[in-house]
Amino acid sequence: MPQSPLHGGLRAAACLAWLAALASLAPHTAAAAAGACGAAACTAEQLSRCRQANEMMQEQLRQLPASGPADRERKAALQARVQAMLAEHRRKGVDACTTWGEMGRIAANQ
Repeated sequence: MPQSPLHGGLRAAACLAWLAALASLAPHTAAAAAGACGAAACTAEQLSRCRQANEMMQEQLRQLPASGPADRERKAALQARVQAMLAEHRRKGVDACTTWGEMGRIAANQ
């Protein structure tokens, strides 16, 4: 029986989703997401691009394939973790570039 793309590889799939979102944005977004600009130092354009990257990452996560029950559970858990982090960051007023960096850490470390 063929394995699902997420079987044993949800981390890789999530990282690829994060990288796909990153690749479609201007190069300086990566530096902003990595903390190269603080909330006061990020330009409006950088913050806008980080917000766009956050939205793209959420869409990429929704599109991750999940063929079996275990894959669907892992995918749902990852999406819930990202949504909880987004809600917390919005509540605390965390800037979009810091949020983007956290999304990348979640994707890489889940």
